[in-house]
Amino acid sequence: LLKGLIIEPKAQAQAWWREDETIAYVSTYLEPSTVYTVTLTTDILAANGDPLVEKASFTFRTRAFQPSFYLDVPSQVTAYNAYAKPTVLVKAVNVQTLDLALYTISPEDFMSLNTSDSWRRWQAFRPDPRQMVNRWSVKPDADLNAEARVLQALSYQDGTPLEPGLYFLNVSSPQARDAQRHLLVVTHLNVTVKSSATETLAWVTDLQSGQPAADVSLEVYGETTDLHAQATTDREGVA
Repeated sequence: LLKGLIIEPKAQAQAWWREDETIAYVSTYLEPSTVYTVTLTTDILAANGDPLVEKASFTFRTRAFQPSFYLDVPSQVTAYNAYAKPTVLVKAVNVQTLDLALYTISPEDFMSLNTSDSWRRWQAFRPDPRQMVNRWSVKPDADLNAEARVLQALSYQDGTPLEPGLYFLNVSSPQARDAQRHLLVVTHLNVTVKSSATETLAWVTDLQSGQPAADVSLEVYGETTDLHAQATTDREGVA
């Protein structure tokens, strides 16, 4: 079947017979926004060995990639160094505008979005508009069908750095259907945790100096947001 199938510009293809060997299926990858010509020659043989009666060809143009984007972050929840300006990377294709909105979020909402069944709350969650701290509208710069990379530094509206705290970021586009969401923990501290079935040990250090952080209040919660323990670090940063 492939012997008599010509695709120009050239494209790798697979072909097989279906429907009692009366219909041929062709699978291939075609570049976007490209004019192709497909030619069927008389070298194509039916299942019984009969050749195609006459040569046939048709021409078409593939469409551009569907507008899309994604927030390229390590995970749904990520810690950011408060000593440096938190920055996020958004990758987009055929998107004219990206809209980013940053909100503060309460510890209660933050924990509810991180429980064992949080996916239900994650889909339904809507931040309080009064908690918005800044928003940006960005126009990605890239050719048609090429990936644009947008690095957006996050700050307050007056340009001052974000204070340590919990934040919710929503990224959307008029050209794309779904929004992307992200939880940020902006902090000066690093917490190393070791735990067993009955105990949890935490060591807290400063992200800039690396020195132990004393007198830091810590709380340990379970998957259902139940408070399991409270402690304060000692002069070695341990609790």
